[in-house]
Amino acid sequence: MEPTVTVHSAEPGKPRARCRKWKIAVCNERGRLVYHRTTFRGTYTQARNAAESVSKQIACSERARDARDSFGEYTTSWNDGRLAVGAISKQTHAKNAYLLGVLARYIGRVRICEIEDYDIQRAYIRIRNDDGLSGTTMACMHTVAWSAMQHAVRTRRIQYNPFDAVDRPRNDTKERETLTPMECTALSAALDKTDGRHIAVLVMMDAGLRRGEVCALTWGDIRDGCIHVRHSLA
Repeated sequence: MEPTVTVHSAEPGKPRARCRKWKIAVCNERGRLVYHRTTFRGTYTQARNAAESVSKQIACSERARDARDSFGEYTTSWNDGRLAVGAISKQTHAKNAYLLGVLARYIGRVRICEIEDYDIQRAYIRIRNDDGLSGTTMACMHTVAWSAMQHAVRTRRIQYNPFDAVDRPRNDTKERETLTPMECTALSAALDKTDGRHIAVLVMMDAGLRRGEVCALTWGDIRDGCIHVRHSLA
């Protein structure tokens, strides 16, 4: 986001066309005053052009400073910012933090303006060998990290996204096979109705709930014979 520019007359009562003294103010994207001049002399157009020039210099300076942020610093700030504005849920924020944290162990200290594709490729190899993550999890990691760096490109902190030059890891999780009606009946008959874990499986089968949704259920979620899914646990 570019700084906000305001130009006000320093000669109260005079129309804009005749005014030759101006007050210029420039605020950064956080609303903080970063430049103020009360004695600019010239036309309104000249004052406005001068203010825009200052704004561009400030924007370039701030982008250059942000580009010196490390990958770990920038991605943490990006993830926290998305949560703060409601763009993602707490659960998604936690998942992103985990995925970015794993990658940050290998390239977290590298400045975002200095990350190269071979840095990412080496990190992927080490994550696969040392951390033992599946290709599916790494594919999610790649998508989240790409999104964070794409934000840096859109805000002109970096010129290109280094993740564009890296192949996205391949999903390697096999497709889950669903139970047949007969298998569901057999499983239901084999469950122990006095065991809470078995009851959870039964609820999942009958109501089509996910594991996290069942684990988050409370008695308050059951009203008038209906289950109201309001939370989920990771």
